[in-house]
Amino acid sequence: MYICHPGMVRMMGYCLEDENVAIVLFVKFQNSMHNLLSSGEFKWLHRTKAACGVASLLKFLHVVPHRMDPFVIRNLRSTHILLDEEYNPKLIDFGMIIGGIFPSLGREPANDIRSGTWTTKDDVLSFGLLLQCLISENMKIESDDGCLATSNDIEKTTLVHERLQKDPTYCNEDGKEITRLIVQCVQPDYTCRPTMSEVVEAFQKLKVVETHQEIMCVEKMFWDKCSAEKPMNPSKPNMPRIHRLYI
Repeated sequence: MYICHPGMVRMMGYCLEDENVAIVLFVKFQNSMHNLLSSGEFKWLHRTKAACGVASLLKFLHVVPHRMDPFVIRNLRSTHILLDEEYNPKLIDFGMIIGGIFPSLGREPANDIRSGTWTTKDDVLSFGLLLQCLISENMKIESDDGCLATSNDIEKTTLVHERLQKDPTYCNEDGKEITRLIVQCVQPDYTCRPTMSEVVEAFQKLKVVETHQEIMCVEKMFWDKCSAEKPMNPSKPNMPRIHRLYI
């Protein structure tokens, strides 16, 4: 039993054999977000739903109970996110996570040079870059000189790909709002970046979310409570209790 979020993979069991560790995760997926970025089947509605799910997960990890430090992913990227058949995202890599029950790694290089520490605003920056990839179909943001684009560079470009603008579920207001979110998330000054709670609030106001609440699974996606009272039940169907694993 442990706290879980719909955007996190669930551990079914583990095994310790001398120095070997085996972990079995429960996840059904169709592909990674990275592989789907260039797919014509990855529609505007699907991309928005995936972005909403990732934003909800980051909010869940950043707002932790019991006076713990927030969890910081540090390596959020499209290659670490799997999407199931309904385009629900699952983050599968927590190898660089800090905060919460994990010790702070103050000696590690940080995005915020002035403070010298990793904060939740680093995840916000990564989310902004990920969101830009989703709506423009680019694998990364670069300016003309090959350097990381600034907010000024983004404001001068049309972020939403032309093919996505022709999608029947797309509207200009949503495109402008998501562009505004990206500009805010990638601000060089980390203090000017929004919190993930503010990002989630902005997503809830998108027309595509309001119009397709059943498909977006809004109630499930934007929950505010930690699910300590809703632990994983290994006895449920498709999630058998595992007593021992062999490798």
